[in-house]
Amino acid sequence: MNLLEYLRGRPKPKERKIDPSVHRDLKPGWLWPYLTRGDEVTWGRWQYWLYVAQYTAEHDCLPPEPIPQIELEEPYQGTPRGEVMKMLEHCMEAIAPSWQGWSSWDVFEYFLQWLLYGMDPTGRHAPPRRDFDGASDRLYQVFNLDLMLLWPSDYWGAMFAESRIGRHVGFYPTPHTVCDAMAKMAIDPGDHRLESACDPALGTGRLMLFASNYCLSLSGQDINPLCALAAEVNAWMYAPWMAMPLRWVEAKIMERHQHSELEPLAIGRRMNLQVDRGQEVLL
Repeated sequence: MNLLEYLRGRPKPKERKIDPSVHRDLKPGWLWPYLTRGDEVTWGRWQYWLYVAQYTAEHDCLPPEPIPQIELEEPYQGTPRGEVMKMLEHCMEAIAPSWQGWSSWDVFEYFLQWLLYGMDPTGRHAPPRRDFDGASDRLYQVFNLDLMLLWPSDYWGAMFAESRIGRHVGFYPTPHTVCDAMAKMAIDPGDHRLESACDPALGTGRLMLFASNYCLSLSGQDINPLCALAAEVNAWMYAPWMAMPLRWVEAKIMERHQHSELEPLAIGRRMNLQVDRGQEVLL
């Protein structure tokens, strides 16, 4: 039994209760140590990101080790991923009990901005713009990052599709199994780490999560700013080279494209999340 199997076999954690007396003055990147430690004992993707960055700086080539594969599945009820969905719904309720109404957009935005502020150690992400009267302290007590790392999935896509706002705008994410098949069909066997993959209708980044098993350069765009935020959160959790592009990889891909008449697998130097009215969120 490997460490991941052992961790997955532990008893299900109890639902955390909120203590109104708890207060934490959270700093930028406060979740970063938990993210990297959790990744170290699960999928090793941030470790691989750091390894590639160091190896390419020293040897001017990619390391021989392949990309650590990540397993993504639908969060069906009655499965461990279904329990993660319950935890996330509990978090949404901790922000605003009425989150399933028409105000769900604001609640989703708050949650995603809160996560990005906590995960990004560079300080580029500001705290949530809206105030839900102590929501940060409540989220601090009920959010469980370890569960999301143990059981990877595009939870945001599933939650958006089930919300009133998602149904109103007609948001229907591509099923995980179809994304997996599309990635495998588009990418032939072999080493494609220096290929770039792009999704012009990014959504919550689901297809790029599957492409992250093959390519070290990922990009996408979406007209919906909430989807862009969700895709960025997914990148920080599951696809580091989408959240923090590897400079050597991006430079080599662009250099090859400039000197080749062949069409690349997909074009995109970095994750350009184009949102409404031409605004861009550049990572």
